[in-house]
Amino acid sequence: MESEGLRVCRGWSARCPLEGTTNVQGRAAQRQHATFVHLELAPDARGDGRDADEAADAVAGLLSAWAGD
Repeated sequence: MESEGLRVCRGWSARCPLEGTTNVQGRAAQRQHATFVHLELAPDARGDGRDADEAADAVAGLLSAWAGD
C-alpha cells in the first residue's frame, strides 16, 4: 500500500494516532487473539470513483496476502 503512495501505520511496530487498540472492536479482537484491521479512508476513497476502487483493491490485496501467510 505504501508503494501506491498511501500512508500506512502498523500499530504493532510503531505508535500510531489511530491504531484501533483502545476502542471496543480493537479490545474485542485482542481478547479473541484475532487480527483487527482499523482502516481510515480519506473522503475521496469512500463511496464510488477511482480513488475508492484503488483503495478497495489495495485493501483486498493486503488481506489476501495476510490470509495466505
